[in-house]
Amino acid sequence: MRQISTWSTRRVIVACVLWLIGSPVLAAIGLLLGGLVLALFSGHQRVGFTVSISNWFGAWLFLPPIALVAAWISSRRRPGDSG
Repeated sequence: MRQISTWSTRRVIVACVLWLIGSPVLAAIGLLLGGLVLALFSGHQRVGFTVSISNWFGAWLFLPPIALVAAWISSRRRPGDSG
């Protein structure tokens, strides 16, 4: 927690934006690679799968940035602050 208290506002915002952009991209790459592996092992048999976005997607997408901002704000409070 001490190290995160030294982060600037810009650094926290950049970390949140990178997460919000990067995590769906990595998920899509993982789905593509998983589909390729499945196609490779299935041989000539057709295999189909679907992907749906549920409420859990939003929770897992926004939870880490919210936790980061909350930890950053709480780490910047000094022990003597009452607020």
